[in-house]
Amino acid sequence: MQHHHTNYDNIVTWKIVQSDNRFSIVYSSRPMLWVGIPFWWAGLFVFCFLSYLYASKAFVVFVIPLGIVTAILQAIIVWYKLHKEKQRGDYLHLDLQTKTIELPQSHIRAIWDKQAPAFYVDEFDMGSEYVYEFNVQLDDGRCFPILRSNCPAFGHIISKLSRYGFSIQKRNHKD
Repeated sequence: MQHHHTNYDNIVTWKIVQSDNRFSIVYSSRPMLWVGIPFWWAGLFVFCFLSYLYASKAFVVFVIPLGIVTAILQAIIVWYKLHKEKQRGDYLHLDLQTKTIELPQSHIRAIWDKQAPAFYVDEFDMGSEYVYEFNVQLDDGRCFPILRSNCPAFGHIISKLSRYGFSIQKRNHKD
């Protein structure tokens, strides 16, 4: 089985939005990584303060600017990745009343007639790590990636979709 995604990261997060007849997986504007940045800065401040008290001046002059530049670069990289992902749009929209599935990032909109879309969680054993994909297969056989992750993070989505009666299969692959 081929991977649908070419890169995996856990910076981008998603959330479920649902109503009686509509189920969506959309971009989340509050990823957990932003929560970690203030703690990183606090740790840097404590480290710098302790370095100032107990380390040599040469060490302080080198390490403090290096830590500040690293923190700024981290924030810029996270902002850039989140900004690019937000531009791509939502991940999935299911309208149960009109039997329409929309994959905005793949520019796909389809109506299912006899058979509802099948969802798959593919787990790839890469030897030293696992990668996970949440994919959908339409009734015409086309398969599209929806989400990717380095950890098994799709349980909440699976439980919500199974309540609506969708088929969700887990498949294991060894590379």
